[in-house]
Amino acid sequence: MIDYVVNDRILRIENDIYEVDHIKDVFVIKHNRMQQFIRQLLLGLQLALAGGIASLWLGPPAIIVSFALFAIGVIYGITTCEQIELRARFAGTDETGDQIVPLFKARDDDQLEALFCIYDLLKQRLLSLPARE
Repeated sequence: MIDYVVNDRILRIENDIYEVDHIKDVFVIKHNRMQQFIRQLLLGLQLALAGGIASLWLGPPAIIVSFALFAIGVIYGITTCEQIELRARFAGTDETGDQIVPLFKARDDDQLEALFCIYDLLKQRLLSLPARE
């Protein structure tokens, strides 16, 4: 179960705390299969590269270590892929402008239910605030 609190001043999702007054908008991003595939492939390639470089100094054949670490990276990417992500647009405090921050990522049905509950509560809260520039 996901631990979250949304009130007039703060949004707390597990150990992360955000001020609701600084949030301009919230939205939900659904990752498609191609984005997930690219993430999994890049994780595998990063581990393969690190393993290949490390094995040059350690002695075992670099190609075997690289293939093994590539497989581990892809499997890790598959097991940790997120389907849906809740993001918020925070008001910028300087010349850098607004910041888009991922708040929560859902992998299973319980997390998905919590994500949409947080989304609905935040949308209601933001609609009740006066308009900002």
